[in-house]
Parts: sequence; structure tokens; C-alpha cells
Amino acid sequence: MKNFKKNQILFYLLLFWGITTFLTCDNNNKIINSNHQTEKGWALLTTGTSLQSVCGNNKGEIYIGGSGISLKKQNENWIHLASEERYTYSDLWCSPNNDLYAATEEGILYFNGSNWDIISPTSFDLFTIWGFDDNDIFAAGHAGSIYHYNGSECTVFKKVTSRDILDLWGLSSNDLYAVGASGAILHYDGNEWDTMSSGTDKYLEALYGFSSTDVFAVGGDGKILHFDGHNWNNMDSPADLQLWDIWGSAPDDIYAVGNKGTIVHFDGTQWQKQNSSTQVLLFSIWGFNKEDIYAAGFNGTIIHFDGYKWTTVKSGFNINFYGVHAFTDGNIVVAGNYGNILRFNGYNWSYLDTNNIPYVFFDIYSPSDDNIFFSGSSGAIYHYDGMTLNSMNSETDCWLYDIHGLAANNVYAAGYDMHGNGSVITHFDGNKWTATFFNDIKKLYGVWCLSDTEIYAVGDSGIFLHYDGNIWSRKVTNTDINHRSIWAYATNDIFAGCEDGSILHYDGENWSLSLLNTYYDVEKILGRTPSDIYALAGVQIFHFNGVEWTQMHPGLSNIFRDISISDLNNMYVSGYNGLLIRYGIEY
Repeated sequence: MKNFKKNQILFYLLLFWGITTFLTCDNNNKIINSNHQTEKGWALLTTGTSLQSVCGNNKGEIYIGGSGISLKKQNENWIHLASEERYTYSDLWCSPNNDLYAATEEGILYFNGSNWDIISPTSFDLFTIWGFDDNDIFAAGHAGSIYHYNGSECTVFKKVTSRDILDLWGLSSNDLYAVGASGAILHYDGNEWDTMSSGTDKYLEALYGFSSTDVFAVGGDGKILHFDGHNWNNMDSPADLQLWDIWGSAPDDIYAVGNKGTIVHFDGTQWQKQNSSTQVLLFSIWGFNKEDIYAAGFNGTIIHFDGYKWTTVKSGFNINFYGVHAFTDGNIVVAGNYGNILRFNGYNWSYLDTNNIPYVFFDIYSPSDDNIFFSGSSGAIYHYDGMTLNSMNSETDCWLYDIHGLAANNVYAAGYDMHGNGSVITHFDGNKWTATFFNDIKKLYGVWCLSDTEIYAVGDSGIFLHYDGNIWSRKVTNTDINHRSIWAYATNDIFAGCEDGSILHYDGENWSLSLLNTYYDVEKILGRTPSDIYALAGVQIFHFNGVEWTQMHPGLSNIFRDISISDLNNMYVSGYNGLLIRYGIEY
């Protein structure tokens, strides 16, 4: 189905080439080409949970594969199939005998019921697999390579193109089609492969058909082609973004999926857009029938169609990232729902040993890369020492939305009781956490530390707390607006993010209120200096230059939740649906 390069290569390209579109492609190295224009300096990063292939069998079982992940739906839950993180399961195929095969960068894999085995290593990366029985399987990939597996050994065909082959489909082993880079289309008649004229130089990502005179192909810029048995002809497409996959239950019931949650449907007469319930890039689609269809995509997203509407499936892999911390551009940690914590080590992403943690992680504080604190729901605080992840007793079951500190032995976390029984600030002194409760304060959202005698916390109804090293006291802000976040540069330069796009500033003597051009609450605020500050408000990002706030335009519609700045002054923003973007600062 797809050629999706290993996560470390993808991340490296993004970080050091500073691309301004989602990702790029060329004739030799197709990664992702979403045509998703962004403001200069922005790059959208993958965190290794992209799901790239979907297939099912005649027993009603559905499988999904991706970057280091292969899943099977069991009852209402998705379970791992003992996946190897080093593999990208680019495409899956179920045989008539219900055996499962995968195309990967190391060859053809077979799932034996417990593990994946390489049954046929190949010289080139494989992006697609299609078969007719367990002894008649075709796979193709990089630089026009095409292989055939007969159940015991794999043979390679003589190349007829140097372009990447991205998808295979056919009715039989003597009537097989292939599509790929730069408009490549091939046909196999049982003896040899021949090239066909597509009339386009767009990448053709996928194809599907119903007879030798009714085959469809989709690709770049919403391109849709139809083969009538003689020629490939353009079809009117309602999409202008990349289409990645196509599947249909009948000639008058066909779906194609693509960038930015795009789904288009063909009713036998025309193609029309559908509401997909997501804005996330969708890589793959497959269904049992017109009332049971699955699509999967970027950062663990799975959606399902029941014949009436598309809904998001709670798979446990479509992660919302609430917290992010960047030490360097090659050392990044993100955390979110389902107890997920992922870390990038400069080469690839991996999960910390979360052991099915039943919490949501909201924020991260880390004085060093072997001292990382995570705060979350129901009083959860976890500590990572560089080797193991351990639960800590926070002395509270309040939801801890923010965590900050001065050192590994001086950390504060703030939050509130979900049942309306007040708020809490809990402090770690290197040995234990000690909680201070505020029964008369409904909600605390943010905490920030400047020094041992300058600790601040903010919350609802204009609450602004100050800790002088001995006691917590309230500061009068002359406003009852709800505060959602806080960042302080100095005692005379304190900023609070508030509801409805408000920013509160304290200059050491007076409080002033600024209004951003948004109705979203300012959930996070962070700066380098008083004249270089960033604020996250819903689907918007704002920048303050010391004089005025202006909106930035990363070109995305995800909810933004946290922000971090690396030692190289690159900015990272995390958010819903596995969002992680980088903003490269130019000097």
C-alpha cells in the first residue's frame, strides 16, 4: 500500500531540512505529500503510531498495520500482534485461508498466530502486497521491484520501471495491476509486466477494481483515474489533497481516503465528499461490506463507517498529547491519554514502560533527561530516572494539570478535585510529596517557579497565589476572569493565560489585560523573554513581540495543548490526535 519511511529518517529530514509542507516526496523517496501548506518554519512530526494498512478476512477479523505496530480487533478491543518495532507494516493481506501476510522494509512477513516471521527477505523495501492464495503472492516496492512468492521461495521479476511501486490489485495472477510514483501503471498478464499510459505524473498511491474493465486508481492532488479496459481516464474529483487508498463494496459504492481526513465516495455516477469525523491524514481503508468499513491513519487514528456515518474508534492508539518536553531536537518526550508516554532518542520513538497506566498525563517537568516528572488524572505523578518509570505518592487524588519546579528535589504540581471539593498544590522535596489543600478555591490550573520564595499558581475566578517560602497568599488581580496557565520571566514580568483569549500581565505594580483574536481559552503560555512569548488557544497559536500579539499559522486544525522550547531554541507544540509540530527559529 504505502511507502512510509522509518521514523528516525522521517524525523531527521524534518528537523534538519526545515521543510514547510507536511512532508515532501520525490521520484526516489516517497514519504508523505499532503499538499498541506504551512507557515515558514513549521514542520509536522510523526511519533511512530501511524497506521498505514487495513485488511480483513472471511472470518470477520480486521487487522491494522503501521510503524512498528500490527493490531487485531478482538471483541471491542484492539490488541497487539507481537509487532517488531523495527518493521513498518506498510501493507497487509489476508489469504482465503485466513492467513495474514505483511509487506515490510525487510521483506514478506507471515503471522504464525504468535509472532511475525520473515518468510522471504528482499533486497528492496516492500510497500504493497497482494495475493490469490498462500502459494501465489505478489509484493512490490522501491525502484520498481516486484516479487512473487510461491509458498516456499521468492523470485524477482525483471524490472520494467525504476519508479516505486506503491500498490497492487488484480483479479488473478494473469490479470494484475500495479501503480506507483510519477503516474506509473503496470499490468501483468501471467507472463510479463508491461507499462501502461496513465496520462499523469502524479503519484498514484492505490488502486482497486471489480473487473478488467472497471478499475480505479487514486493519488496526488485528489487525482482519480478509471480504466475501462482500454484506457485510463480522468474522473472529476471533489478532492484537491492527496488520496492514499481506495476500496469499494461494489462499482457504485467506492471510497477513497487521504490528507486532512478527506473521504470521497463514488455512487456509480459521481464522486462526493463525506464527513469523516476527523482532520487527521487517513492512509488506508478496507471494509467487509457497505455497512462495516474501517479507515486508519496518522498517529493511531481509526474511524469506522456503519452505513450512515463515520465515527472515531477508541483504539488506545489515537493519542491526545497533553504534555511535551524537548531537551534537544533529538531528545523529546510527549505524554497523553491512555497512560502513554513516548520518547524520541534521536533515531526513533519508543514507549516508556507504562504497564497499562490507567491515567491521563497532562504535563511534564524535567530538570534533566534522567529526571522526568509526569502529572495527571486522579493525583497521578510518575517519575522516570533514565531507566525505569515509577509511580509516586502525590498525597492527593486531585487531577494535577500542571507541574513545574526548580530542581529534581524541588517540584510543585497544581490541580483540583473533580467533585468540586477544592484545589491542591503538592510539593516534592526530594523524598516525599506534601499536599496543601485549598478548600475555598474551586480550581487551580497552573503553577510556575522562579525561586524558592517566588512560586505562583493560578485558577478560576481570578485566583492568583504566591508562595514566599513559608505560606501561600493571594494577590489581588482586580479581575475575576478564570486563569488557565502561567509563565513568569521575573517578579515584574508575569503572564497568565485566561479564558476567552485573555492574557493577564503583571509588571511588578499593576495588572493589565490583553485580548487575543480568539474565543478559546489560553491553555498554555511560554516564552523565552518578555518580548518573545507564545500562547496556545484552542486551534490557534499566538506570538507576543513585546508590543502586540499576532496569530501564527501552522495550517492545522488540531487542538494545541502544550509547548516546549529546546536548547537550540526550536519550539515544539503537542496536541490532540497525536499532534507534534516543530517551529524552527531563524536568527
